[in-house]
Amino acid sequence: MEAGGLVHILSPGGRAQVSETLAHLRDRATTGGERVDAAFLALTGVDAGAPSQTAAREIATRLWPDAHVAADNDGLAAWAGGTGARPGAAAMAGTGSVVVAVNESGEVIRTGGWGYLFGDAGGGWHIGTLAIRAMLRRADRGEDPSPLDRLLLHGLGVATPSAVPRDVYAGAIRHVQVARLAKPIARAAADGDPNAHAVLAVAAADFADDVAAALQRVAWATTPVRVAMVGRIFQAGAAYQQPFRQALARRTRVAVELTAPVLSNLGGAVLLAMRLAGAASTDTLCQRLASQDLEPD
Repeated sequence: MEAGGLVHILSPGGRAQVSETLAHLRDRATTGGERVDAAFLALTGVDAGAPSQTAAREIATRLWPDAHVAADNDGLAAWAGGTGARPGAAAMAGTGSVVVAVNESGEVIRTGGWGYLFGDAGGGWHIGTLAIRAMLRRADRGEDPSPLDRLLLHGLGVATPSAVPRDVYAGAIRHVQVARLAKPIARAAADGDPNAHAVLAVAAADFADDVAAALQRVAWATTPVRVAMVGRIFQAGAAYQQPFRQALARRTRVAVELTAPVLSNLGGAVLLAMRLAGAASTDTLCQRLASQDLEPD
């Protein structure tokens, strides 16, 4: 089932929107009167032990009063999907970014994921703003727009570099439009554009800092530690993955094995819900969920 995107649950009107959207999904998913035994809400902006988690749990309990319910950050679903809910970490880079690491003792560490103003290193917003800043510096030096600059202007629907900050501040260019610039930037890098390569290299190294910080804050009984590369940004290929690998190797003393995710984030949330209902996380269960063709990230 699909629905519109959700705002931060504690933002003005956030609780009502989250509740309404989830109620709509619940009603569509249970038209045959199916019983819900467990529900796990994986939401952006929800933090363990914070008012946001309390608000999310209250909504879940109201929607599914007879079920086992839990709510946490969407990064936890990325970890569960990325590793099959096994010890390791998820490095999730999409519109934003977050890192969640869980060791053999169940200790959970999260780094990054502080939103477009204060974090999200390596995600689409960070990549887009890095490219825009470089474009504005070139404009300040009186240089003609580069091929990458022209791609950015086209993607944002403006004619000049100076129009970008003006329209962002005025709200005419939305934050998600800036994040979506990551895709043409990745294509330009694949075609050999040096400016695009430079942007992706900086973003990947910044994200590697967040991953290294998470890995080094917990004790690992077994190494190398599996780190699942989750999210669309990693689909940029070598232009992003290679500097990410190199920066991570320089920044952490922990031996790491970078892998593709076992399940999607949605699959991870389902896995966490099934654990609430008493199902053990096994390879067989992960294979069953992978075969369900759940919506990809």
